[in-house]
Amino acid sequence: MKQWTLLAALLLAGCGGLEERPTQNGKGKLACDTWFIYELCAQDYTGDGQFDLLYFDDTKEILMYRPGTREVVQEVLPLHVCAREMGQTTVDAGSAWLYAPEDASVFEILGYKRQLAADYLAAQDEVRECNKQHGIEAPLGNPEEDDFGDDEDMADF
Repeated sequence: MKQWTLLAALLLAGCGGLEERPTQNGKGKLACDTWFIYELCAQDYTGDGQFDLLYFDDTKEILMYRPGTREVVQEVLPLHVCAREMGQTTVDAGSAWLYAPEDASVFEILGYKRQLAADYLAAQDEVRECNKQHGIEAPLGNPEEDDFGDDEDMADF
């Protein structure tokens, strides 16, 4: 059932349009989109065609950054206390998503977003533990509790 929940979330997120914004330094590209319950912004800060950072739009804190850019991205925004370095698959998927051509299919875009979501979910336990150590509460309460009922509740749908 959890796979279906993730798929539904990705499909709903995929329906939202990528909102491009001007960059702080006039280089690269900055775009924001809704992911799960967050408004996240992806940016190529250096202008080299590579995805450099992902940040929360509401707090303006960097969640993930490209390897080797920690000092550079902090020129843009502060790091979240639990910020993580991205893996190469995240950089590649984020770059493809950020620079997807206008004629890219919905399935291509969803593929990039699926990879980004999978990479985010892979780090979720580590980030959750870090947040707990720093007294940061989950935005929707206890993540161990399933507020959506069990699989039998969904059988009627």
